[in-house]
Amino acid sequence: MMAEPVPTWIETMERCRLLLDRYAASPDGQAPRTRELIELALDEIAYLIRHQEQEP
Repeated sequence: MMAEPVPTWIETMERCRLLLDRYAASPDGQAPRTRELIELALDEIAYLIRHQEQEP
């Protein structure tokens, strides 16, 4: 999956979301400040995807 070219911006964001989810589940991703930053990043990704999908 990660070795294949990414054809769309939304797919790129989905891959970033997947990597952040995996990092959040790791021991390094459990620190409170790290969790907060991951949640903020995931919220931004979701926001950007929603707004991209709404464009004609």
